[in-house]
Order: sequence, then C-alpha cells, then structure tokens
Amino acid sequence: MTGKHLYILLAACLWGSIGVWVRLMTGSGLTAEDVVTCRALGAGLVFTVAILLADKKYLKVKLEHLWIFFAAGFICFPGFSGCNFICIGLSSLGVASLLEYTAPIFILLLSICFLHEKLTKYKLLALVASFVGCVFITGALEENTPLNLPVIGFGLASGIGYALYCFLNKLALNRGYHPLTVTAYNFYFCAIAALLYTGRVPVTQLNWQGWFGFAGLVIFCSFMANLFYNKGLSSIDAGQAGIIATLEPFAATIIGLVLYNETISPSKMLGMGLILGSIILLNLKGE
Repeated sequence: MTGKHLYILLAACLWGSIGVWVRLMTGSGLTAEDVVTCRALGAGLVFTVAILLADKKYLKVKLEHLWIFFAAGFICFPGFSGCNFICIGLSSLGVASLLEYTAPIFILLLSICFLHEKLTKYKLLALVASFVGCVFITGALEENTPLNLPVIGFGLASGIGYALYCFLNKLALNRGYHPLTVTAYNFYFCAIAALLYTGRVPVTQLNWQGWFGFAGLVIFCSFMANLFYNKGLSSIDAGQAGIIATLEPFAATIIGLVLYNETISPSKMLGMGLILGSIILLNLKGE
C-alpha cells in the first residue's frame, strides 16, 4: 500500500464518521439543508485560514478555469447531496446509499473517456467487488422498499453527480492546481449555493452538542477528508480513487458497532470483506 492510496483510505474513513457529527447537529433542530450550509461555510472559512497560513498564491485561479470550480462546488456538490436526501425520503437509507455507490462506475467511465485512463483487469474486478460489497453492507436487497422510477432516478443522479464532482476535481488537479485550492473553491461555491437555497445561517440554533458536531463535521469530514482525497487524487487514477473510497461504508459500519452497539450481520461482514478485497486488487503488481 503506497502513500498516495493511504490518502484516499484516510479520507474514506473520515467520511465514514459523518453520521456521528450530523446526528449531533440535527439533534439541535437543524435540517439536512441546514447541515449542508453550516458545513460549507465552516469548511470554507477553515480552508481560507489554512491557505493564508500556507501560501496566499493558492487562492489564485485562472478565469478560464473558474467554470471547473463552479460546476464542482455550485452544481455537483450540493446537487448529489440533494438527490441523495430526496432518494432517502422516497425509499430508505440503504437503497439511497447503494444507488449513490454506483458513483465509481461512472467515475471509471468518465476517466476512461475523457482522461484517457486505462481499464485494467484489476480495476474491473475491484469495481465489481466493491459494488457487490456495498450491496451487502447497505442491506438494500434485504429491504422491502419498492424501486420505482423516481427512486432510481434520484438515486442514480446522486451517483452521477458524485462522479462528476470527482471528475472535475481531477480535471482541476491536472491543470496544476494545489489540493488546497481545489477543495477550498469547492466549498466556496457550495456555500453560495446553500445560502441561496436556505437563505439563512442556522449556526445560532446549535446547542453545545451541536457545536461539537459542527466542529467534527468541518474539521474531520470536510477539511481533512476532502484535502486527503484530493491529495491522493492528484497522483493516482480517478477510477482507482473512486473504488478505494468505497471503504466509507466499511468505516461507517465499524463506527456504528463501536459507538452505537449496532450489530454486524453475516451479509455485512461479507460486504466488508469484498470491499477490502477490492482495495487489495488495486494494489497488486501491474496496477
């Protein structure tokens, strides 16, 4: 396992903890849209401070490339989150999560068509293993939730939106931008989109637990996780990164077991094993 892969793994593990912090914030009375707004504003502020401390030049972007950051942060980032929330409302968390985890398939297709990345047997096998692993971990097949057209549509839209978001980040990184720059502008444009949608800054509603959740969501799941992901993405194929990032449900399952005494069924254990297997496949000789 190389350092560039470890960055993606760390990002996935941090994203796996997102439910812990979100529960603390929604416990203060915030809606899912409020959480997105708080996250974007908080992360944008933290990234600005980090860039000012590191090097102010990371704030500079060329006007001709601004569309990449706009599309990623203003459209794709809030877009795939919104579609995922709608899909959860129409079906269940398991089904919505599974449909969102189709993202690696679309990332691989985009990277092959537009970034000229190679489709190897290791990538293909890892992609299949990781998706089947997600099927077992989410438990979507065990539920009696009907799969109608709106559920499938919004679910796949969340997967495609996430794939486009990752693809655009890779595009910006290939233009020579630093991971700090790419991630910061994602949150700047996401904050603008969220504020236009909600029309308010709901941080005043937070109690002390909510503020604790806000800090964890911003520092761990936004600043560190997204920076790690883009750092890894800058040196490996987008298709590889998308597959490795499916470790997120694995991490979420472990966190649920430790913090909330959630049970792990045999099917979840099988799913976790398949996801780990997919990551091992991507690190075999020849990839």
